[in-house]
Amino acid sequence: MEALAVLKIECASELEEALTYYLQESYALAGLESRRRSDFEVASQRHDSTFVDLTKIKNLPEDLELTAYLPVDVDQAQVCAQLQAKIRELAGYGLATGKVRVYFEAQALTNWETTWQENYPVINFSRHLAFVPVWQTYQPAYPDQAVIKLNSGLGFGTGEHLTTQLALLAMERYLTRPVKLADVGTGSGILAIAAAKMGQTDILATDISSQAIEAARENATLNQLTTIRFQQGNLLEGVSEKFDLICANILAEILQEFSENLASYLTENGVAILSGIETRAYPALDEKLQKLGFKVKLHLNEERWHCLVVGR
Repeated sequence: MEALAVLKIECASELEEALTYYLQESYALAGLESRRRSDFEVASQRHDSTFVDLTKIKNLPEDLELTAYLPVDVDQAQVCAQLQAKIRELAGYGLATGKVRVYFEAQALTNWETTWQENYPVINFSRHLAFVPVWQTYQPAYPDQAVIKLNSGLGFGTGEHLTTQLALLAMERYLTRPVKLADVGTGSGILAIAAAKMGQTDILATDISSQAIEAARENATLNQLTTIRFQQGNLLEGVSEKFDLICANILAEILQEFSENLASYLTENGVAILSGIETRAYPALDEKLQKLGFKVKLHLNEERWHCLVVGR
């Protein structure tokens, strides 16, 4: 495989979702990784037998470090300037940026295939679901646990992020019967694929990014699924159907926009699972949903992330 340029972005974790979306939409990424200082700091709290010596962790970021892999001939100065401008734009929206550093590593990466695979472990999400990189071997402890195979090198969701996991928890709660389902902003297709693995057969997955739709289709094929319809487009624009369940794990700012027309896409008793909501953005979105006549039926929260299930 040809060499790749390695882009590093150090900043506050509040920028993770927005910058991930921007990178995926703006550049031909070969892959994307994130390292959060908080992941290491909370490890000892989650496992009493685990001691984490932060001083021994190589290049531990002050808060968040994003690593993006781009074509080796990319205009590095231009990319850095564009990202600095984007971060200034996000700061204007009130997001904390922290100490920002954007740079390319001096040495191009030539062993990309083995490097990025080391960063994507099996995610044994629940009794009923596990997410497994396609190159990994995994044996479920229970024969009826659904295994979702993912090509994690495509630069989209892998099931690791809390926003995805909160949405999946809500799906397990509400997918107790066959429904008509839409996955808005599907990314890797992980929520749509999980719904299919839970027995759903009427699924529409949309994304504004053609690269995301291509990645989601590939992941559906890896899982031998043919019941998911994929459609490129902004949210549900141009879709005339109504759905019993809508899943949207996207930026809170986009959820604000989406909520204005959400009711028109729901059946009479339909509900929407809205994830990707940071604590700072939750009050404004909650207030808007109430003004639009929605009621919160379930509120899930872990660390700084919130997931709402809303309906009329």
